[in-house]
Amino acid sequence: MIPFEPMLARPGELPTSDDGWVYEFKWDGIRCVAHAIDGSTTLYSRNGNNFTVSYPELHRLCDDLPPDTVLDGEIVTLDERGRPDFGLLQHRMHQTDPLRAVSLVSTQPVMLFVFDLLRLDGHDVTSLVWTDRRRVLESLELAGPSWRVPPHFEHDGAATFDAAGALGLEGVVAKRSNSTYEPGARSPHWRKIKRVHSDEFVVGGWTHGSGQRSGLIGSLLLGAWNDAGELQFVGAVGSGLADAESVELITQLGPSTQADPFGAGPHRPAAVFVEPTTVVQVQYHQWTSDRVLRHPSYIGRRVDRQPHQVRLSDM
Repeated sequence: MIPFEPMLARPGELPTSDDGWVYEFKWDGIRCVAHAIDGSTTLYSRNGNNFTVSYPELHRLCDDLPPDTVLDGEIVTLDERGRPDFGLLQHRMHQTDPLRAVSLVSTQPVMLFVFDLLRLDGHDVTSLVWTDRRRVLESLELAGPSWRVPPHFEHDGAATFDAAGALGLEGVVAKRSNSTYEPGARSPHWRKIKRVHSDEFVVGGWTHGSGQRSGLIGSLLLGAWNDAGELQFVGAVGSGLADAESVELITQLGPSTQADPFGAGPHRPAAVFVEPTTVVQVQYHQWTSDRVLRHPSYIGRRVDRQPHQVRLSDM
């Protein structure tokens, strides 16, 4: 069982004043809660799944930590320029075969960026304010072959946001320096500011491709749960969907349900409707006034998210 549900950030704008805020880069990866205990490391996804087997290069993280210590961070795969690339991470996320996972370490290694400390040597430290948690975290001097503590920045959110853009990163996270850690909460004390919009959506159906994409998926029909408890249609995405990924998705999505799962949105009689159980990440330019994605592009599947967690109000 996951020792702590990770604290979540709310989407928003840069604070109008930097007073009381610190800034971290927003990494394009998957959230990870790492528990070092009894000489081993257990890795949990955001939704509590144990995915330790997928990332063998992180198993010896426990060697750098006191017993019964819990960290919060992000697993990323870096491209040739040292920037996180979620597309590359896709090859690691779905590996459940230990031997296959080990074979990928040399060709597609991951890095764990640790940004918070939740338990130290058996002591819960979530009640400490961010400044104190960060000070203790940095005192651990984590700098292993596949893990590190990334930098944070104080007093200049605009410059940090511009630096994220120059580095090709997704954006920044602003955090109240006097805030405690709130497990499982989407707190106003953490604010994510995106340079490029990217969110997770639930797949409710797909359309058939044509021409060179005959026999493949033409586009995925996307939705998110609204306040009425309905899966609201937010658009379709086909750009960025590779042929091999299309084949795998057809298998994962399963047979047609024959019933439109979307509570709102246009009728698509040619669509293959499916059970809304698959979550994908999509990049897009902006929302239209009626909450439909503009210029979406497919990034990949999210095995660390449950469909019910994808809410329109969080975007």
